[in-house]
Parts: sequence; structure tokens; C-alpha cells
Amino acid sequence: MGPSGARARSQGSLRTFSVVLMGVFFVVLMIGLVAGVAMYRAIADGQSRAAEQNMRAGLVASCVHAGDAYDALRRGQGPEGDALVLVDHVAGEEYEMRIYQYDGSLVQEYALAGRPYNPSGANVLLDAREFSFTIDGGLITLLIDGSPLDLYVRSAQDGARGGAA
Repeated sequence: MGPSGARARSQGSLRTFSVVLMGVFFVVLMIGLVAGVAMYRAIADGQSRAAEQNMRAGLVASCVHAGDAYDALRRGQGPEGDALVLVDHVAGEEYEMRIYQYDGSLVQEYALAGRPYNPSGANVLLDAREFSFTIDGGLITLLIDGSPLDLYVRSAQDGARGGAA
């Protein structure tokens, strides 16, 4: 075997090494790409959940702040538990904006004070399996499906009429 045979073997080994090295780089590149896509998907899902929670919180907060006035906050008894009630005085009449859970949804109802709750006439705000709240002076803490929402209101009082906070 002469110098040309050794050179051919060396070039063959070099080609084989180059192909194997390119294969390893390709595999590492694909693993990185798959990991990057998985990471991006996890981040996008997290942002989507956060945006949904912010939307839900904003909708409920807007309803509460729209009816907020001094001494307007009450606790009522809805069909499936406590209701957050904000009282509004219009032309000598007392009306209530009621927020409560009914049939897997958080609903808002506007009615003359003292009238029975009518979920079929209420507006659905959002889907909610769980709804509760506490009132501490001007702070209302809502718990909607395990997510807390703190709202500061002008309806500052030590408790809500119609029951303890």
C-alpha cells in the first residue's frame, strides 16, 4: 500500500467524521428547536391564562365600581350562596345590583330592593364554579374559582348589612 492508498483512507475517514459531526450537530439543533417550541408554548399558555384572569377580574371590578357609593355595600342571599349587593337610590326607590353565583356562572342582576332573586333575568358575567367574598371596611376580597381579587371601594364600612362579613 502506497502513499495514495493511505491518503484515500485518510480522506475517507475525514469524510466519515464530517458526516458524523454534521449528524450530531443536526440532532443537537433539532433537540434545541423542540425544547424552544415547548418553552414558547408553556410561556404562551401562561400568558393566555393571565390575560383571561385579568379580563375576568376587570369585568367584575367594573361592575362593582359602577355601583360603588358610600354605604351602598350589602351582603345578600342568592340562590346558591352569598350575593354581593350594591344599593342604588333612584327617584326615591332603592335598587340593588346583585352579583352572585348561579348554575356554574357568576351573574349580575339589577332589581328593585326586596324583590326575590331572579337568575333567569340576570346577565352572565363569566363562568365560575366557586364564588365567595369578604368585606373589611373599604376592601372587598372576591374569590372566583380560587383566584383572589381585591377591590377597594368608597363603600367603607366595618361589615355589610344583612350579615357579617
